[in-house]
Amino acid sequence: MAALMLSVFTVSIGYGVTLPLLPYLIERLLGAGTDATHVSRATGLLTGLYTLSLFLFAPAWGHLSDRYGRRVVLLIGLLGFSMTMGIFAFIENLAAVYAERFLSGMFAAAVTPVALAAIGDLASTEEIRARRLTFISLAGIIGFLLGPMLSVASARGAASLFPVGGAIGILAIPLAGTAVLALLAAAAAAVTVPAQENTEDTIGREGERARGRTWLVARLLMLAFLVSVEWACSRSDWRFAESRNSD
Repeated sequence: MAALMLSVFTVSIGYGVTLPLLPYLIERLLGAGTDATHVSRATGLLTGLYTLSLFLFAPAWGHLSDRYGRRVVLLIGLLGFSMTMGIFAFIENLAAVYAERFLSGMFAAAVTPVALAAIGDLASTEEIRARRLTFISLAGIIGFLLGPMLSVASARGAASLFPVGGAIGILAIPLAGTAVLALLAAAAAAVTVPAQENTEDTIGREGERARGRTWLVARLLMLAFLVSVEWACSRSDWRFAESRNSD
């Protein structure tokens, strides 16, 4: 359980860490005199590309975990996420940043859904399953909330301790730290998460149960979509008001 919570926490904090860094990174790559509109547009595109990759690859990773087991897919996701975040720390090209954000979202999509599925496999009762799913969700929320704060704090701390620049700059430190945390989460998952193999009979039974809940899944997805749109619109209104106040 602790390994699964750490895995979800890691990918969530990795997403939160990049949010305050993207505008500064884009401005550095495009040049100090870049128009703020171009920086804002690139920041929005990179953030949207990450979430689009999550949306596209989560079903595929879930299908692979049903067939080949949870642990192997979880390890692929964590190791790939660690690799992309480590590369992100040293990127010096905007096109490479777009590729990294897409790949990072692709590997992150293998972590949270598979961790939730593993809870469903291992919980002995419905009450335990519900409680553990709540803990997993809390780990993701905490990681998302702590990510921006830890990113700014570590970057400022590094700038005050030792002035570094170029490819290995202060922006690289929180990204590299996230890559290391993902490696630790992968090691914990490799040791603790069972390597269960799903048989064809099990896959068939799960498929029948899933088809019986198709209507519920569709409604839950629509609800999640509406909440996400509302959140994105509120964030846009807040940023617009902030820019007007600064002007």
